[in-house]
Amino acid sequence: MEISETHINTIKKILNEFAYSDESNIYQNETRIKVERESLPIPQLIFFLLNKVMQYKLGYRHDKMHWILYFSYDNTKCAVALEKFGLRFYLEDKDNYENIIRKINKAVNYIEKKILQDYAKKQMLNGNLTISNHFNMLSNMYYHFREEANKIYGKKEPDFNIDDMSSFFNTMVIKNNTGFYNTFSMIEAYFSRFEHFLAYCLFFNTDRTINIYDFYKKDFSEKFKMIFPLDIQENKLFYDEINIIKEKYRNTFSHGMFSKNGEPFYFQLDNAGMIPANLSKFKDSPHFNFVPTDEIKYEEICEQFDKIDNWLEYESSQFAWKYAESGLSLSFSDDFFNKVSPYLGDIKNFQEFINAEQMYSDMIENADY
Repeated sequence: MEISETHINTIKKILNEFAYSDESNIYQNETRIKVERESLPIPQLIFFLLNKVMQYKLGYRHDKMHWILYFSYDNTKCAVALEKFGLRFYLEDKDNYENIIRKINKAVNYIEKKILQDYAKKQMLNGNLTISNHFNMLSNMYYHFREEANKIYGKKEPDFNIDDMSSFFNTMVIKNNTGFYNTFSMIEAYFSRFEHFLAYCLFFNTDRTINIYDFYKKDFSEKFKMIFPLDIQENKLFYDEINIIKEKYRNTFSHGMFSKNGEPFYFQLDNAGMIPANLSKFKDSPHFNFVPTDEIKYEEICEQFDKIDNWLEYESSQFAWKYAESGLSLSFSDDFFNKVSPYLGDIKNFQEFINAEQMYSDMIENADY
């Protein structure tokens, strides 16, 4: 990446008290300060600033350390290091810390606005992006709310007592309401995971002409159809099944209790009263009952979700599912696609590739070089 002399000179003026310094014993002997993320949120930009722009040489990397750069500030010895547990400064004079943070932030802000903003836009337009893997987190959310709903619906109903009807009905209302709240949260988490998973499907299941950034801006239905064309009967079958749940429950309750079928609109019919705008079709709406889902509907939804997941995991999207479960970030660069491609003929070979990538990722994360 080319940086103009004008930008470099401006940054050097901002950091006019800074200078390169050879390695010293400051790492062992001077004040060590943990940098809170709010102060310098992106350590990689500190590396870019001091190493790539200011041309400070990397120092010897110690145990559990990603990198270290030595410099001086106002003629005092300093070092900044990215270690396993975060960014650290080593300072000969700790009173300089706030000034160093302020100056670095000013330089980083300049880099972001004048250099990286346009560069980032080009990377997005070219689809040269990496996505963080949140599949397992979203999956855990889904199964959490599913289990909570199952606990509620699985509770034994209280014995009916005619002398204490209010208590009986109150218990039933609480049960049904709580069951619905968890069911809806389960549905939301499932669709969040599904939308996240479709990005992995894009990488593994389609040609390379679709831009991941453009893909992410589309809604769920558009993404599904791009990955699984509906002219294939099996794809159409699963799309219809997931779409029923999406339109009836997820979209309705995510969009202020409005859906595409006219709910909750009513009109006045002479003196007869208020009539649902979708007439007798109202009986199929979540608005029809006091509680939109009950134990039976919950079980039906879970059955549909399990059916769709089995189709994705074992039939239509094996490689995408395996990679999503791995927890590894996914790069959409041509280099990474070429690296993965030789392993896409056999799922066992692909699992071995994932195992090797996980070991490498763990080594980087733990700074075990």
